[in-house]
Amino acid sequence: MSSIYPTLKSHVQHIAQAYKSEAGTAPQNSQIREEIHTKINALFGNKTVEFIDNDTATRPVAVGIQTIFEQALHKLLEDRDIQATVIIHTKYPATPLCTEEAATPSDSLMGDNMRDDPNRKSTITERATTLRNLAKAGDNVRLLIAYPEDGLSERSDDKQRVYKEELNNPQNKSLRDIPLNLLLKDMPEELIGASYIIEKNQSPDRESLAFLIRGAQAVDSDKINQWTLDFGDFTSTTVSKKYKDIKAFLEKNTTQDLKLPSP
Repeated sequence: MSSIYPTLKSHVQHIAQAYKSEAGTAPQNSQIREEIHTKINALFGNKTVEFIDNDTATRPVAVGIQTIFEQALHKLLEDRDIQATVIIHTKYPATPLCTEEAATPSDSLMGDNMRDDPNRKSTITERATTLRNLAKAGDNVRLLIAYPEDGLSERSDDKQRVYKEELNNPQNKSLRDIPLNLLLKDMPEELIGASYIIEKNQSPDRESLAFLIRGAQAVDSDKINQWTLDFGDFTSTTVSKKYKDIKAFLEKNTTQDLKLPSP
């Protein structure tokens, strides 16, 4: 396993211990924290974590883990030898960048049954901060927001404004907009999610780790959702295949030179 691994693991575990979802009731918050810790331990056991249930049960856990990994990656990037490529590949531009930081998320960003659920709404608010931190992190991270080009027009005028302001913010040096082929009307369900590739280039052999999360955006929260999380290096057949699949899909559907890491 890569020498990046112990440092990242330490950051994730430390942040997970401090992570608190305070939006719901005390029993709900305690259950969410317990499930997050259990699934993180499974991920570090080099396992794929899969769970399927109604969105009320799954989103706070899955996106809670994603938030923790984003915070840990931001901490890891203090090591200037680390290079990271973060790809958000979804039907519509990344939800957290379509809501203003620290603002209450708009109902238009989520499914009907999520609008009165504080635990799920807080997942948007938390990542509105973590994604912006990565966007500002500097030269050793690239944050790519990939979506079918028509997906932008599916956002409300106000949400398009927020997203475009982020793209035009000079502080967001790591942020890059990747609208995909106009003929692409949707994104395959199994590819929706995010991919985080972390490399340490100043070593005798290039080292890399990947954290992959697959699951629906908040706007599709009204249905039963399956979440899949993978963590490991590219010697893992599962990690390698899933990353190759999204890499090939993105490269096929844009004329931009994405310069995605090779597995």
